[in-house]
Amino acid sequence: MQIFEIGRGYFKDPIEKFKDYKTLDRFKNVAAYEKRLLGLGLLVEPAQELATTPKMKAEKKSGAEFYALVEVVKKLCALICDTELCVKACDDESLLPWMHPYRAAKLNLDGRSVGVIAECRPDLTKEARGRVVLCELECDTLLEHSRSRKYSVVSKYPTSLFEISIVTPEKENYCSILKVIRLGTRAAHVRSIDLLDVYQGAPLPEGKKSVSVRIAFGADDKTLSGEEISDLQEKLMQHIEHSSYGIRR
Repeated sequence: MQIFEIGRGYFKDPIEKFKDYKTLDRFKNVAAYEKRLLGLGLLVEPAQELATTPKMKAEKKSGAEFYALVEVVKKLCALICDTELCVKACDDESLLPWMHPYRAAKLNLDGRSVGVIAECRPDLTKEARGRVVLCELECDTLLEHSRSRKYSVVSKYPTSLFEISIVTPEKENYCSILKVIRLGTRAAHVRSIDLLDVYQGAPLPEGKKSVSVRIAFGADDKTLSGEEISDLQEKLMQHIEHSSYGIRR
């Protein structure tokens, strides 16, 4: 099940756009500050361990549901603005009580906070009988980055999908991994980059994780040949191996 809602949230402390309100007579006694929020929710059928374990099981692996909603939010933001959404894992201090300790992130545009996304702790969602992932976006901040929409021709030529698993430090954020991928590819031939999975555990060493992505290669004016696709894949793998990351084979 997937749901969304746009509504108003009320906060005790003033947000940036209201910082001068207290100097105005009509706002001297304001008890709460208001902003528009977009809420997204995703409920997925339970994994076996959640169906049988009454207590919270904060495992590091899995989390496909969390990354699925991350991709939805990234594509939504891409429709509105040119600035790429940065997804940065929450540290222990910024975790809210309802958030899963390994699948929670802050969302930023140009260094400004635009929301949060996290899987709910399993011990709080037992009655939902599934994994629950929630996201909250600040509409006003998001729309401040909006751009004029431009028409672009949809390519009539097919794409070629390439999946790769990149080994990075455990705390590395996805935005940094994306930058490395893009530096190792020809931008004109990359149609999309989608996050598939994040894995930690054996046989990976302690402090490392494997981030699996699917890259779609294509061109506007022709079908890429097998040699061209192989060249793109080989150059990307070489670039990754010469960076601080590695490839899980």
